Amino acid sequence: MAARAIARMIYTEEPITRLVGLAAGIDIKTRRIAERALLTVGLTYAQFGVLAAIAERAGPTQRELADLLETDTNTVMVVCDSLERKGLAARSEDARDRRVRRISMSRTGRAALAKGRRIVEDLYRPMASAIPLEEIQKALPALARVYAYLKEKE
Repeated sequence: MAARAIARMIYTEEPITRLVGLAAGIDIKTRRIAERALLTVGLTYAQFGVLAAIAERAGPTQRELADLLETDTNTVMVVCDSLERKGLAARSEDARDRRVRRISMSRTGRAALAKGRRIVEDLYRPMASAIPLEEIQKALPALARVYAYLKEKE
């Protein structure tokens, strides 16, 4: 059941419930639309996220990726397995610690990431143009505080 529907059932009159419900709904809808579009270039949303995280931090471990993506190492392992099968990423031993495996992106992976970024940008651009920048900037601090609160509770 969607987080927005659950929130609506709990406290429909509370503004914080509406805020959290809308944020959850936006996240769910954006992921669904992005997932469909990314599949046209052979990526799932999760694979795109891992490739973007690898690009952000050169040679991360699965643990580092899990922390960056705020998920668990099992999920990252499964996604990395699929990226390796597609030839988009590879694991290698860490030079200082044989127990540690570093993940790198292949040339094909970088090309797939570039295509994926264009797709996601094409999804976000119309949303950004539909809302005045001042409204977005006003909403950001409140959402950041809610996010920080939830992250602390986790």
